[in-house]
Amino acid sequence: MDMNELKKMSPEQQNKILEDVRREANTQTVLSLVSAFSEKCIQRCITSPGLSLSGSEKQCLQRCVDRWMDSFNIVASTFAVKAQREMSGLGFGSMNEGPSFS
Repeated sequence: MDMNELKKMSPEQQNKILEDVRREANTQTVLSLVSAFSEKCIQRCITSPGLSLSGSEKQCLQRCVDRWMDSFNIVASTFAVKAQREMSGLGFGSMNEGPSFS
């Protein structure tokens, strides 16, 4: 879909497409995040795989995941602020107002 096609759509259609793109991007972000912290935290915390996790392994995993989430939230917030500034500079106005492709 190109910009000309988007311009021909109603604001409601534009908003739906934008929401679909946001939803898909969020899904991909979550999947990437889970994959990354699963790989890193499991590698780091589970030193001798078995049928159950030891107390120290559980604690290590919890701390590791918490650190990943804290880091992700900082990066996501920084990215959101930067994206908001760039979108405003391109004439999209507030992200809360929805797109304007006309």
